[in-house]
This record gives sequence, structure tokens and C-alpha cells, in this order.
Amino acid sequence: MDPLDPSQALPVGSLIAEVVVPRPLKEPLTYLVPENLATQVSVGSVVLVPFRSNKITGLVVQVRKQTEILSYKLKA
Repeated sequence: MDPLDPSQALPVGSLIAEVVVPRPLKEPLTYLVPENLATQVSVGSVVLVPFRSNKITGLVVQVRKQTEILSYKLKA
């Protein structure tokens, strides 16, 4: 995959949330915020996120508009 390929770009206005979960991970997980929730998600929000085959509760620690992760690798 070419990281400069425009087809891998995020849609305009997309928000990215960095979420910590109660698992022994070194870094927060990165999720694409669904459009209908974009105005409700902020740092400190408690969210339900997909993790492996389950959904777990996490805490948003950062919200931003850009990521270096390709869009097809993000979970919504």
C-alpha cells in the first residue's frame, strides 16, 4: 500500500480518537470517530470501542483531525 495514495486518505472532516483501554498495552488505540458522534467525543469521554471480537469501554485521551495511520487500518 502506498501511504501517499489519495484513495487511502481519510474523508474531509474526519476525527481520530486515541483511546486507552483496560488492557496491558503500551500505547492508546486509534479509532475513527463516526460522523454522528463527532460533536459528542472529546478528551475525557468514556466510549465503547471494538477490541478483537468484543466491545470494551475506553477513555478518550486525544482527539485530532489527522493521523499517520492509513484509513483502511482504522476501526470505527
